[in-house]
Amino acid sequence: MDGLDPIVPMDNFEIPDEDYEPPLQRRRRTPVIRERFNYFSELPEEQFKQRFRLKKTTVQMILGLVVDRIKPTVDRFHAIDALTRLLITLRFLATGFFFICAADNFGVSQTSAHDIVQLVVSALLELRHRYIGFPPSLHLLENVKRKFHGIASFPKTIGAVDCTHVRVQYPGGEEGYLYMNRKGYYSKNVQVIAGPDLQIFNVVTRWPGRFHDMTVFNNSRVRYWFENTDMFKDCVLIGDAGYECRPYLLTPLANPQTDAEANYNESLIRTRNVVERTFGVLKRRFPILSTGIRVSSNHTERIDNYIVACVILHNIAVSERDPEPEDDESRGQEAEHSYADSEEDEVDQSLQDDSGERHARGRNSRLETRNRLIQTYFSAISRT
Repeated sequence: MDGLDPIVPMDNFEIPDEDYEPPLQRRRRTPVIRERFNYFSELPEEQFKQRFRLKKTTVQMILGLVVDRIKPTVDRFHAIDALTRLLITLRFLATGFFFICAADNFGVSQTSAHDIVQLVVSALLELRHRYIGFPPSLHLLENVKRKFHGIASFPKTIGAVDCTHVRVQYPGGEEGYLYMNRKGYYSKNVQVIAGPDLQIFNVVTRWPGRFHDMTVFNNSRVRYWFENTDMFKDCVLIGDAGYECRPYLLTPLANPQTDAEANYNESLIRTRNVVERTFGVLKRRFPILSTGIRVSSNHTERIDNYIVACVILHNIAVSERDPEPEDDESRGQEAEHSYADSEEDEVDQSLQDDSGERHARGRNSRLETRNRLIQTYFSAISRT
């Protein structure tokens, strides 16, 4: 190798010096940071509540409960703070659309809005045992009975039970047809037991819209608790004519004949109205429950998560005495629910037909509590 010139690196192409241009330096793109509008500080209280469904003090209270779960995990410039994440989720529960959240001057992409909602909803679900449940002591149960009695003098009541249909996008799959309800749209049939102050003591979300209210109840834990434990001794639930009368689940008479029976029906119907009002407030506060929940076919469990999150937020709002929102976009939901219920009651009136002989012994046992209540308590009221 002696005598050879050393190897000198060369370009693959030779260019005359006068035509030479240095290679372009690729500049690193500067990220565009969109300014986020501070809804919490900038919006007046009325506009804030119209957009996010809760007053500012309630949102602050909720933020304190979930902040450790939803705050940014890294100290990154312009990271989305916990309050903004909560507001994005509240906005989603008001609209049902991720792209509206993303476009709403939050400065996030639709994908980011989706991920944020899943995070915040997961954090809210951890509060379910704290905010959804029957009163945990006999003293508190007696207080619930007194409040129910104060409505229309119906005794022993600790809850009004009913179901409401929550619209969902067609979920697809082999069981997608089960979501088509009697009204002709896809839904979940959601059972709620409401308290006298419109709080929700119990919620069942797992049943598609095809299934009847009584099917939902018969397969619920609440039925097991009443029939197999002493948790609710000397307590009753009240329901509409879509339910079968039980010793612990009292329903209206199909054809009241006496003053006592008429008093019983009137008292029960007026008292049971709290669950209708609860549905109305819940759906006005969170219109996603009326406009429809949209999820991909492989994530249908998120439907239940969104519904339960709305119930938790509703109960927090009740406990904080947060007035229900009033606006044009959600007006009429309570009336819509009442109409649907009355139609279902008409379909299932046969459950309350006391004239047949089929299963007479079992029916008499089921009706014993109702009959005794009419003969003693409501007959005494009719004489006064």
